[in-house]
Amino acid sequence: MAEKSFRQWKGPCPLCGALDCAKFLGFYQRQQIYFRDTVFENVSVIRFTCCRHNPVSPGTHRTFSLLPCPLIPNSPYSIQSTLEVTAALEDHSGNAYQTAKALDLLYKTMNPEQAAIDRMGLCVREAIDKLNRLPEEIVKAIDWPIFSSPSGISEFISFADHYQSQVLAHASGAEALSYDYFHVFQKDLPCMQRRFLFGTPSQSYLSPR
Repeated sequence: MAEKSFRQWKGPCPLCGALDCAKFLGFYQRQQIYFRDTVFENVSVIRFTCCRHNPVSPGTHRTFSLLPCPLIPNSPYSIQSTLEVTAALEDHSGNAYQTAKALDLLYKTMNPEQAAIDRMGLCVREAIDKLNRLPEEIVKAIDWPIFSSPSGISEFISFADHYQSQVLAHASGAEALSYDYFHVFQKDLPCMQRRFLFGTPSQSYLSPR
């Protein structure tokens, strides 16, 4: 019953905004997900289709996925792993060799290549920039100190680690911050116009219609 409940999309379609539009399509598999020192393999992610944009027309996207909160679009590394790798990079002033040695001590299963480490650092810097662009009243409400990037990466990670959700009881940390960024800080925007704090879903690269 719990699995079937996720197959019903309630509310406006995040791609076109229409009610009673999005329909269950199926699942796709994430081959590997790194969550700290645990590797989850063949993770099922539910997918929906936008009936209004089916068949797909130029400038639109036909499907979207219900991504679990710990994950980042188009990345095998969880939010927490991304922050920990980026923190290690900061601790060693961007030295790839020293960062790799530090990661070897932290993890037995995760040893990302330099290109992946660079993408994680970019993801964190973009998250800082997104928070810096929040309206002043939200900045004050969450005590966000407007860190500069990249010099504020360590401070941002500390801020994210200690964050307490404004709407989810007992939810804290970077995942709670990511949730609130989408559902609370941008609540006045239509779902299809909101941005993710960490990463960018493929739908956002296409022009809405």
